[in-house]
Amino acid sequence: MLENGLLEIGKEEPFFDWIANKVGYSSSTAGWVNMIVAYTIGFKPKTINWNKFLETTITKEQHIASVKMFYKLLEEFKEEINL
Repeated sequence: MLENGLLEIGKEEPFFDWIANKVGYSSSTAGWVNMIVAYTIGFKPKTINWNKFLETTITKEQHIASVKMFYKLLEEFKEEINL
């Protein structure tokens, strides 16, 4: 949904499933934030252990890389759904 010129992403939007498909997860139940961060820092979608991921300390550099990945994916998503 586009509101006030900003893309508002919620569970009713296809973004969760789109991210899962884009980065190789079989479902979107981990949430788009966790999927992007895990993918960016090197966790493999097919073999990820979410408990291990959640215990991982993320560096500032990894966080920055994840934010950049989010914006890259968001632009791709917007282009695909013609926003």
